[in-house]
Amino acid sequence: MTENDVAAEILARLSRRGFFVPVVLVAGEGRQRLHRHPLPTHAPLGSHALLAVTAERVGLHVSMTRIASFGQPSSRLVRLVAASAEVDAAMLGASRPGVPAGQILAAAAGAYERLGFPEEWQ
Repeated sequence: MTENDVAAEILARLSRRGFFVPVVLVAGEGRQRLHRHPLPTHAPLGSHALLAVTAERVGLHVSMTRIASFGQPSSRLVRLVAASAEVDAAMLGASRPGVPAGQILAAAAGAYERLGFPEEWQ
């Protein structure tokens, strides 16, 4: 399958369930590391893919990003996905009513640094 094939399938499935889908992002193995917000192309998926969607129904929006591996993931991919989950957890843990956005960003930057990716927050 190509990135466009997957994007079309995601859009069709969500649309059939009554969602408006303003954002569908897909990057296969060859582009996933290069682009943070990858518009789908005719490139093949390869061994893994990044899938991201924002969908809306009755005024409520949800955004979700997933990494799908087609077979045994590489140790590098496992490490990156685990690090992303830890950064996300740090941000969620810092997100409380009244906490300035800068403190949440600082929590993310600190987590990235602890995980060995000091510049990644940028």
